[in-house]
Amino acid sequence: MRPQPKITSPQGLPMTKETLVTACIVLCFLPTYFWYVRRIGTGGESGLSVLVLPCVLWLASQAKTRATPRELLTMLGICAYALTWGLHLPALIKAVVAITVLLYRFGHLRNPSITALSYLTLPWLDSMQFFLGYPLRRVVAEVSALGLQSVGLEVLVSGTGLAYQHQQVFVDPPCSGVRMLWVGIVLSAILSVIFRLRWQRSLLLYSFALFLLIVANSVRGMTLFFPEAGLVHWPEWTHEGVGLLLYTLCVFALITISQRLSHHANA
Repeated sequence: MRPQPKITSPQGLPMTKETLVTACIVLCFLPTYFWYVRRIGTGGESGLSVLVLPCVLWLASQAKTRATPRELLTMLGICAYALTWGLHLPALIKAVVAITVLLYRFGHLRNPSITALSYLTLPWLDSMQFFLGYPLRRVVAEVSALGLQSVGLEVLVSGTGLAYQHQQVFVDPPCSGVRMLWVGIVLSAILSVIFRLRWQRSLLLYSFALFLLIVANSVRGMTLFFPEAGLVHWPEWTHEGVGLLLYTLCVFALITISQRLSHHANA
């Protein structure tokens, strides 16, 4: 192989041609960097996403990349990014395209843990609350009604609430489980790093986490129906205590399934 020609920077530091090209590619996504800083700076739940960023940077610095990116595919990715601006697509989609191109350029796209955590640095929570909040509240209501009917209570679903003996018990937006769903996906990505799971087994872990957390939140809603409907009288701390207990069990279940997936991969 021919050595890369060296170019001298204004500070007198030597730079290879590849380094200069990479720097130019990184600067192509400057508008998205500014959007990300503004979006995180507004506060709210989306600010939690920035906590994932140090983990991604550390993993990327430690990872050994073997894939050599093709300049043509990189340029096509940049063209796709420019097209998202021409089509006036949401900033979140532009950021997804930018991250995909950067992951490919730096050879991390085949690494499931780095890829998943990179996408999780984006402020998904607000969008998840908007698009998934009502469907998840409806799921909690439907599953809770089925569980309560199985123990002999004549409970009916009314929107995102439960009707019982002229009483309405509503599933509030904070009880939709969106935040815990996001935390569960982040935890699954971290576990895939710890147990060195590849793409196929990582996707199995994510699927299991989604199912488990939706079921756990539904069980939580069914359990809390009894004090909310006045059927039992529990201390006030039980509302948070039930959720904490169920989510702790979910964490142990995710760790267990991660261990088993890792064991079968190495068997």
